[in-house]
Amino acid sequence: MLLIILYLAFVAVFGATSVLIGFAVESMWGTGVSLIVFLLFNAFALWISWVLAVKLSALKLPKAP
Repeated sequence: MLLIILYLAFVAVFGATSVLIGFAVESMWGTGVSLIVFLLFNAFALWISWVLAVKLSALKLPKAP
């Protein structure tokens, strides 16, 4: 359960960041570039969220005797 909660929290934070970066790129270079940047950052956000959630949830689990 902790893994899912951590993953969703990281996805929300990194997803909002990718939206903000996409808006910033759109104002500078246009919608075509913005879409590519947003999709790349969003894919990266999903991957890094999973890696961080797994590592943090593994730290919280007690060691087997």
